[in-house]
Amino acid sequence: METAATENVKRERRPSHRKERCLYQDKRGRWHLDYYTPEGKRRRKLINGDYEDAKAALAEIQIAKKRGTFIDANAAPTFRQYAGAYLESVSVHKESHERETRLMQNLKGFFGDARLSKVTRTRVIEYRKIRAKQVKPATVNREIALLRHMFNVAIDQSLVAMNPARGGPGLRAFKESRRNRYIEMDGIANLLAAIDARIAKNSENKLKAPAKKYWQYLHAAVVTALHTGMRKGEILTLRWRQINWEKSRIELEKTKNGDPRRIPMDSILAHELGEHRQRVKNEEFVFPSFDRNGKVVPLADVKVSFGIALKDASITDFRFHDLRHTFASHYAMSGGNLYTLAKILGHKDIKMTQRYADLSPDFMDRERERLDTLWTLPANQPTGKPQQTATKYLQ
Repeated sequence: METAATENVKRERRPSHRKERCLYQDKRGRWHLDYYTPEGKRRRKLINGDYEDAKAALAEIQIAKKRGTFIDANAAPTFRQYAGAYLESVSVHKESHERETRLMQNLKGFFGDARLSKVTRTRVIEYRKIRAKQVKPATVNREIALLRHMFNVAIDQSLVAMNPARGGPGLRAFKESRRNRYIEMDGIANLLAAIDARIAKNSENKLKAPAKKYWQYLHAAVVTALHTGMRKGEILTLRWRQINWEKSRIELEKTKNGDPRRIPMDSILAHELGEHRQRVKNEEFVFPSFDRNGKVVPLADVKVSFGIALKDASITDFRFHDLRHTFASHYAMSGGNLYTLAKILGHKDIKMTQRYADLSPDFMDRERERLDTLWTLPANQPTGKPQQTATKYLQ
């Protein structure tokens, strides 16, 4: 019969897989970390590598604990939970909140209930490849941009240590072909006529007064877009106090690029908005509507009615945002200054506006004339000054 001393000797002779405290190897040869968080919670972590990799990972954890920068990956919320919190606390303050809410549905469907800290770069790249086969490159770029910003916010909140959606190999933005769809003058006339026909149709019956009012709203919104190049969100959230009737301009305080913008208001638009103001019994919003509680809010959207009007006018492949392109295109074709156009549209980078330059038929001719006069002497040269001759290479 074996004594207790014999059993102790056998126990000591067993091969130990633990090289040092907090670091051990299992029977399959994999290395694990076994440590405690600053709050005293025990954590185990499998290391994808050899002993040196495990030792380095443990050292990083110990250094982070000493510096107070340790982040407990197991305490992070799920992707779905944090996505909801992000939309309610961060995205809600953006003009793109509605779009981001829509984009987030696809992200939540893919990453689901995985912990935020468990979302890897490999997984993000996999998502990008799948979505690239389903939607346009521009949509994929916006989804990844939203994901990247969400993780940046999570890093600031000490929920995760790194951003798996950061740029670099595998996650460089897809090249987008810029859309520049616009309609000619006859197309504009047909669109406005189609809306007028809907207004007239709903004027025959008093019970259809709300429908008539909605079509009148659409007419005013379309005219505003065609005469200013304003974005749909800027139009539908426009307030009467932003319209300076005395100086004939619209003064936008908060825009997409964050800077205020002043837009000239021509006589046609001034007349349209003047008539529209008589119909709208609201001193705040130019295009008001009501929420479920009866509170006056900005008009939510005109997507449905605009689609109907396009169908009536036989216009295809056209969106409300293309009215902005239509304004810019006709402005350029009429010989308008591109720098002024950039100011009206709110482009910080003139490159955004230069795509309309090719639409101007006499753009290059005007530039050639500028070159012709660059070295030409003034017709009436002031007296008392010596006669100048042209530069040698021009003689």
